[in-house]
Amino acid sequence: MSEILSQDEINALLSAFASSEAETGKFGKRLKEVKQYDFARPDKFSKEQIRTLQMIHSTFARMLSTTLSTYLRCPFQADLISVDQVTYDEFLKSIPHTTVICTFSMEPLVGNSVIEINLDVAFSIIDRLMGGTGTLIKQARELTDIEQILIVRVVEQCLNSYAEAWASLVQITPKLEGISSNTLFTQIALRSDMVMLVTLEARIGTTVGTISLCVPIVTLEPILAKLSVQEYFSRQKQEPDEAMLLRMKSALSKAELECIAVLGRAYLRIGELMNLQVGDFIVLDSRAGEDIQIWIGSKPRFFAQPGITANRRGVRITKVVEPFSESEVLQ
Repeated sequence: MSEILSQDEINALLSAFASSEAETGKFGKRLKEVKQYDFARPDKFSKEQIRTLQMIHSTFARMLSTTLSTYLRCPFQADLISVDQVTYDEFLKSIPHTTVICTFSMEPLVGNSVIEINLDVAFSIIDRLMGGTGTLIKQARELTDIEQILIVRVVEQCLNSYAEAWASLVQITPKLEGISSNTLFTQIALRSDMVMLVTLEARIGTTVGTISLCVPIVTLEPILAKLSVQEYFSRQKQEPDEAMLLRMKSALSKAELECIAVLGRAYLRIGELMNLQVGDFIVLDSRAGEDIQIWIGSKPRFFAQPGITANRRGVRITKVVEPFSESEVLQ
């Protein structure tokens, strides 16, 4: 074989070299569009899905604030800090070794999830439920059996709010499966599995701590297609169905309202009020035997006759002044 190249062979080499440069140039342009991908921590959610999850959990934080403020009878504030996708191992490393960990399921979704309550928040809640002011008492210990029962009731309230927050996209039924104070006894996924980590800042009185939710992404996979902003807002605008209205009415029917029986009124000058002595009479604008008004909230709703029943003072309704409208009840 001749070592000297012919002119045709030289031309073929030059054209091949030129074409390879062009391909390299094209490939170089494509490299600018390539994104980094970490196979150890693959992203499971798109940016739009993350935004939808943030909106759902912002709603959850607002509902939780209202629910626990009512349940604890003191101000409780929850604010969403972040929604992240991390490995289960990273979640375990991010929480204290001793904390309050509650495992729950979300039927019809498969698998278990975790709600973690910082000990500072947990002990403040327990103090409030036991009749205290909710003052923080720094303690790094596991909960007693009685304390666990109290926290379980609070977590059940949290899970009810969590179901309501998801209701606009999917109907879930959260159910508490267990409670523990040690991360070693909680295993809902492999340490390398990806999870959704939701972090809330909780305030009760002067105590500030965190409440975290850890949901395996495998559990959310059946509903990933629904996690779009358009789907979320379109469902938000829909009228509440009959079942939801019945649930609302059932919940409201158990609410307590202050009932005030007004026997009569009198108007006094400041000087007369300051000079009142024991034994003085104040003349009311009503007469004995007349119906008195029963006020509910800021309006008179009934007329009634005062009397005694079963050795206790009471009133007997004689007339309805203004019935409650359905719109008033649901507001």
